[in-house]
Amino acid sequence: MSYQPLPTETQLYSLDLESQTTISNNASSSASAKPAQPRPTRGGGSKSRRPLSKIFLAPQLSSLHIVDPFAPPAYMEEEEEELYTSESDEGDEREVEGGPKDTFSFVGIIAHRSLTKHFIHHFNPTPLRELACTMSNFTSFAIVGAGGLGGKIVKHLAKVEGVKVTVISREGSETQVPEGVTIKRVDYSDSSSIEAALKGSEVVIATLGLHGMAHQPVVIDAAHRAGVKLFVPAEFGNPTEHVTSGFHIKKVEAAAQLKRLGLPSLRVFTGVFPEVCLIPQFGFDFKTGKAKWVGTGATPVGFTFRDDVASFLAHTLTTLPASSLLDRIFRIEGDRQSFNDVVDIWEELHPGSKIEITRDSLEEAEKVAETDKGIPGLLAYLFVSWEKGQSPYNSGPLDNHLFPEWKTTTVKDVLASL
Repeated sequence: MSYQPLPTETQLYSLDLESQTTISNNASSSASAKPAQPRPTRGGGSKSRRPLSKIFLAPQLSSLHIVDPFAPPAYMEEEEEELYTSESDEGDEREVEGGPKDTFSFVGIIAHRSLTKHFIHHFNPTPLRELACTMSNFTSFAIVGAGGLGGKIVKHLAKVEGVKVTVISREGSETQVPEGVTIKRVDYSDSSSIEAALKGSEVVIATLGLHGMAHQPVVIDAAHRAGVKLFVPAEFGNPTEHVTSGFHIKKVEAAAQLKRLGLPSLRVFTGVFPEVCLIPQFGFDFKTGKAKWVGTGATPVGFTFRDDVASFLAHTLTTLPASSLLDRIFRIEGDRQSFNDVVDIWEELHPGSKIEITRDSLEEAEKVAETDKGIPGLLAYLFVSWEKGQSPYNSGPLDNHLFPEWKTTTVKDVLASL
């Protein structure tokens, strides 16, 4: 098991019930802690108390107030002899000396990267009485670009009690918003106009389309000046961590700008929107019995329905501790099917139908993606990336578990609705 030191800006307080003095530590110095003292053990003799500065915590914990790690949790009161268990990074288990009757052990469930891991560390600074992790949630959001995906995010956020939602829209637009949502119209060429509109919002979510991406650098600068705490850039598609050129380079540049400004970000990789991709404009003309793509079509592709993306984002942004969302990447997936599978599903849903498939050369498509800066080049770029497996599941571990009740729409569901 590995631990990281408590961040220096995080204060850890404990009350010495014997001397009624307060000890403050930030894990970088033990100057104010009481010196190590011997204590009795079960078999006689003594062990030295370890100073508070030896405590290590998971990296996403923002603040911690601890009292009495020696008292057993309520659910352990009837099983006082049970040993605590620690799960290592490799997934094995080991028994930890003690349990409730050995006051040298401490166990607590805290916020880790997955929010599900256990943390156990031995320390005994002073007798303490309770454990409480205090981590606030975000409650105010501004959505920039409230068409398509943005409108669905607004809808889901507006359902959350105690949350303030503001839509940022261009001047002259006819954007409609749900009851209780504020709309502010801005001039995207005027940074001060955007800054004023973003004041008071903790989180900005940008859902700008391909043409609107040109405005994102201005929005990011304005958000930074407005004191925004988290920026969710317009990703929502293929993973872009390793992109160095092509149609998605503006997404990479936005991530670099956020890092340069020191504005925390949350990038969300969703894979393909099936209701947007599986249409004639993308080569899937099921009504005429034709489908076209690049390569073999055997590579599994990650799909996520836009409304599912919106519900996942609304849930995680309003229920997870704010500190666990800063400078993160979320990889999510509602379904995974190859394009060959997509055709098989359609034919299964429509007995007797037969789809005629055209498979373009991967090499030819790569040339088009490099030379054509219009829609044909974009489509070639996307199909090449999908054929090469550039989906969230190949980029890193999926984060679907952050929303255990998440019910997703499958490719079959989408095809059945066409």
